[in-house]
Amino acid sequence: MNPPYLFPKRRLNLLSKLFYFRNLLGFAINPNVRYFESHGDRFSHGMVHKVSIHQSAHILTDENPAIQRMWKMLIRDCPDLEQLQFGGPISPFPVDVHHLLGGRWPRLATLTLSNGVVDWDPIHAVRVDTENQKRPFIEFLECHPSLQNLTLAPRTIDVVHLSSISPEALPCLKQFSGTYAQLQALPSHFLSRLESVTFREELQPFQMYHLSTSGLLRSFEMLQTVRLPVMMDTMSVLVSLIKALGSSCPRLSRFEVCCANKTSFTLEGLARTFRNFTRLRDLEVILVQQPTDTMEALSSAAIELAKVNLRLETVRLTLLPPRELDAGEDALAVALSPPIYRTGEEPVIGRFTFMRDGHGLPVKFWALEKQGVSWPPFLGLRKYMQQRCYERDLRVPIVHVNDTLFGILAERSKAGEDLRMLTLCSVVLTVTVSAMALSW
Repeated sequence: MNPPYLFPKRRLNLLSKLFYFRNLLGFAINPNVRYFESHGDRFSHGMVHKVSIHQSAHILTDENPAIQRMWKMLIRDCPDLEQLQFGGPISPFPVDVHHLLGGRWPRLATLTLSNGVVDWDPIHAVRVDTENQKRPFIEFLECHPSLQNLTLAPRTIDVVHLSSISPEALPCLKQFSGTYAQLQALPSHFLSRLESVTFREELQPFQMYHLSTSGLLRSFEMLQTVRLPVMMDTMSVLVSLIKALGSSCPRLSRFEVCCANKTSFTLEGLARTFRNFTRLRDLEVILVQQPTDTMEALSSAAIELAKVNLRLETVRLTLLPPRELDAGEDALAVALSPPIYRTGEEPVIGRFTFMRDGHGLPVKFWALEKQGVSWPPFLGLRKYMQQRCYERDLRVPIVHVNDTLFGILAERSKAGEDLRMLTLCSVVLTVTVSAMALSW
């Protein structure tokens, strides 16, 4: 059956029907950050510890009997679990999920800990530092050879312990989502098998420079998908990183890049920037809007991208209005938030799907464009998304040539101009000769 999704609005109780599932194949909980901030004591029974894992945070302990019963259900009654997800956005309230370490699911293929911490002692709130022994979470990963998709939060485990994973562990791992430090700490033989990489925190300029020059990209021999949020400092660093990805990862077919903190490359320069991606099929770019960027510029940029990348099928372009981020505000969260809820902003969104001929040249595309509109103008009392769908033929119109003398004479071409000039000269010569003959 499909994995159940839990959106708790009140405190769980021991009689909840959630605990009666058996033989689940998937289980997912996506907690709401706002609910944690306002009702954190309900989940922890007042046991909220102030701790420091890389930075101060609140760890929500799972001493609630209902939470313990949920873990018993997953570990004891669901031995064939294939998907386990503790999702939600990155929050200053990471959830303690150390009971996960007691589970063994031989068929587990997807593990998502978007906001979970496992390398922690929740009773004494003291970190266990043992140099000569592997961390429990590392042992947990080594006991699940079927794991294919792994998503880690920034505070799930200290990155120094990721390098201790056994070389024989995780032979099926193909998708990884985490921070740049976690990816860098993984052994190189894991990187060579990855097909999808998602960075869950913005890459700083020095990280982008290191990634493009250190040779780390050459380790991704099978990489096909990259999701890349960046923090812009200078445009040259980002362009160098994108070009390094294109040359070092020839199998790359899906690429997503988000730069929401300041103006980056222009729409006119997109085609030049992504010229090296020979197998690119799906491209998504989120940029800060410039004064010259309009709705028409979106379609022009998409057409130029399709002409340069002959395998490109879908292009998604999003232009965010320039704005100053508040202190501590995450530019990626701002970019990915629904545009309708960004007060005072009118983003421009375009989705373009191309159809090609037998030679790989684009012949037609379908476009879906959305733009935030305020009504009445300059007051912004009501905001809605204006949507426009259209289809455009990119082929040059075929001109049916009339091969008769009068047809070529009226044709707007070089041959028609030459024939008209020749006809005019012939008429002038005939009139001149006739006049001279009559005068004699």
